Amino acid sequence: MLYVQIAVVVVSIFYAVRVDAKSLGYQDCVDGHVDQFRKGELNASKDLQRSLTELKSFPEMQETLKRNYVFGVMLRKKNLDLALKVSKALCTD
Repeated sequence: MLYVQIAVVVVSIFYAVRVDAKSLGYQDCVDGHVDQFRKGELNASKDLQRSLTELKSFPEMQETLKRNYVFGVMLRKKNLDLALKVSKALCTD
């Protein structure tokens, strides 16, 4: 009887370790996808700053660019939600 109890405890420990490792791997996978998305966001912001600098002598173009940027921010927020859903789907077994 004692051997059965010890075996159950050992199996439970291995199962708990496997579940924790799976959770950590999943979280790392999702974090990796989100980091890639955020790097894309940073690059887009840098491109916008360069564009605004180049268009300093054309105020009407700057205004259009700013409106487009606001629209782009809204789309990127929606894309982040979608990216998280896709990441979760890609990271599950």
